[in-house]
Amino acid sequence: MSDLEARSASRQWIDTGSGPGRMQPVIDPKAARADTAYREFLDHSQNCPGSCRIGVNCATATKLQHVWRDAKNEAIS
Repeated sequence: MSDLEARSASRQWIDTGSGPGRMQPVIDPKAARADTAYREFLDHSQNCPGSCRIGVNCATATKLQHVWRDAKNEAIS
């Protein structure tokens, strides 16, 4: 199981039809979206040719940060 799955997955019982059933991870799409937005923000911040490299967010980083925040809040609610 990947790190993303571990943080954003719950487990659901699957009936296999014959024999014992099993538990299967089910990824929460809201949590996965927040994780993806955070990775995009970090990737930009580390590779930005502009002001992000000196610790000041550029306009793109600010937009990505807002997208991440909104996705994170949606996943919590």
